[in-house]
Amino acid sequence: MKTFFAALAFAALPLGAQAATLSSFDVTLDLGFLPPILMADNAVVGPGPEVVSGGTAGDTITIDMTSTSTFSMLFDVSDNGGMPYATTWVFDDFQFDFPTALVTGVTMVSGDASLSSASTDGTSITVNVGIFSALLGEVKAFDFSYTSTPTPPPVVPLPATLPLLAGALGLGGLVARRRKR
Repeated sequence: MKTFFAALAFAALPLGAQAATLSSFDVTLDLGFLPPILMADNAVVGPGPEVVSGGTAGDTITIDMTSTSTFSMLFDVSDNGGMPYATTWVFDDFQFDFPTALVTGVTMVSGDASLSSASTDGTSITVNVGIFSALLGEVKAFDFSYTSTPTPPPVVPLPATLPLLAGALGLGGLVARRRKR
């Protein structure tokens, strides 16, 4: 019986500030004037970059989840003819090692803050990268850090009929006891 109560007490402990480990994600590019482009569907997190777009030197965009809580975006558009527009990158459909987890924060660690910003709504990370013409002739890197928190399983409510059932059983037991006397 002591083991049962010890297990019950352990199960009731809060999850605390554990970080959830990311295993895969999706990336969508929104240029604003075209429908959003799915750049990576279920990209598996592992060594090396998870997303490489373009493929030729001077016209490459690389996304790399560098650790369990950081990612980098490298824009090598030094030979690009020019894309005079801003881009929005949306990271979503996160698959964590917990059944459910929320992205609780995202910050830029390094990079030109005048060209990029990041935000989260808990289920996705949105990275805005400024006008590409400002990137031409250069290689720009942006590093971001994010935090994730496992969400506890939902609390199962007490069924409304359970108190009624307990009352009926108690009343039945009381009647049976009176009849026995």
